[in-house]
Amino acid sequence: GFEQTHSVIKKHHMGVEKEGFSMFLHEDGCICPKPQFAKHNKGPKQQKADLSMTIPGGSIQYVSSGEGVMLECLISGLTSPPMSIYWEKGSKVMTVKERSGVSIETEKMAGVSRSSLYIGRTELSDTGNYSCVSDALTEAVLLVVTQDDEAQASLARSRVGS
Repeated sequence: GFEQTHSVIKKHHMGVEKEGFSMFLHEDGCICPKPQFAKHNKGPKQQKADLSMTIPGGSIQYVSSGEGVMLECLISGLTSPPMSIYWEKGSKVMTVKERSGVSIETEKMAGVSRSSLYIGRTELSDTGNYSCVSDALTEAVLLVVTQDDEAQASLARSRVGS
């Protein structure tokens, strides 16, 4: 896969360089002492090519009320650790204060970063859209908390499948 990504990046750069070739060189020359800035400048161009965010378990996940659930979010293809990764429910940032019994674990690293949202005992009101939000990407998952009886059937099915 490396060669392929590489040619995509190259093609992408050609267009940029044709437009402002001298500016490109000039910028590079005077930015050298500030590597942070240089990285920032080039970052988005190459990152977009192979950056991806996934939520294992699919875009709709079911849980019986009263059971624990973990939503996990993986970001791969990072050239440097992300500035932030956090979870939102609706448009509200999930915090331990927002919802007691929640724990959030985040690992920010170059390569692969992850964030896990764990709800110890789900309630029907936990049903909703949860989004994993990072610098460049957002991925959403719909969590459906069901009453025990109707959940057993679908849960049994998903347990067999996994």
